[in-house]
Amino acid sequence: MVNENGIVVAARENFVTVKIKRGSACGKCNVCKFGTADDTIEVEASNECGAECGDRVAVEMRPQVFLHAALLLYGMPLAAFLAGAAAGYYLGGLFGLTESRAVAGMLCGVVLTVISFLVIKKSEPRREKGSYAPAAVKILSDV
Repeated sequence: MVNENGIVVAARENFVTVKIKRGSACGKCNVCKFGTADDTIEVEASNECGAECGDRVAVEMRPQVFLHAALLLYGMPLAAFLAGAAAGYYLGGLFGLTESRAVAGMLCGVVLTVISFLVIKKSEPRREKGSYAPAAVKILSDV
């Protein structure tokens, strides 16, 4: 389970925006840090604890959600690349490209990988505030 603590900076309906200091789960990825010098990120989370602006909360991403998201973001493009490479290699042989079957396989693999990323990106709005959203699960007392 990925747990982080942060401060609620905005609250609306059933969601809160929480400012979180980057933790160990972020590692050295820096994807969310792109273009900023700040070591905090803002996360949209479902408001399961009734938090309001200014509350300090525990934000949780359940392990099955984390693993499913990782599988979707890494596994699907990898599978698309492997399938495209195999199909391109096979089709290259059928079309008489005996010298460049590997190139055909690589190109088909790259094309299918790009298509898989586009499919993931296109379906992102449906997941954005759905089952993949982290949850603010507990209001923490100020220490």
